[in-house]
Amino acid sequence: MMTTMLPPQNSSGPNEQIRTARINGWYTVLAAALAAVVTFVGTVAYQEAAKERQGCAATPSRDNCDKKYASATGCEKDAITVPGGTAVRTVPAGRMVLELRWSRTCQTLWARAQPQNDVFFLQPWIEPDRKDATRFFAAGERTRGWLESPMAFIPGGNVAAKACSFAGRGRPDAQYACTAMLMPDGTDVTES
Repeated sequence: MMTTMLPPQNSSGPNEQIRTARINGWYTVLAAALAAVVTFVGTVAYQEAAKERQGCAATPSRDNCDKKYASATGCEKDAITVPGGTAVRTVPAGRMVLELRWSRTCQTLWARAQPQNDVFFLQPWIEPDRKDATRFFAAGERTRGWLESPMAFIPGGNVAAKACSFAGRGRPDAQYACTAMLMPDGTDVTES
């Protein structure tokens, strides 16, 4: 009986070398793509952190804080509602909650308002008791959630302000309501 011998399988034959090269090529492409994703995510996180270190939160001043929004500057992170700075008001369109907010880090006050029933028009503003400032209005819009006004810089927390908002089913029928004129610590300085 004659036995046919097959040639030994050579793992380093031309087909195996091509296959190994292809696999190594895919590993290289995969590693490069993973490195690009990690780099992109790290860059985005760094840019977000850098953005927070700039502007109002990093260097509070009128130039850096007045008429800017807390949610865009990071000032909402340590914000509190000023003691006594919450008002629930009923207007013809329904009820709204109005808050006077304070950030110690940014030394700013701002208003925020939220409807308590149907969606309706809100336009909050902050009215600081400063001789150089009047009112800083938000753009009015229809909302179900919180809508904030721009901030007013209050150096050292030594200036009072009140939070106000128009509310209604639309701009023509909107009425307004305000909190008392309060210091950031909650002291009421409303003139009688």
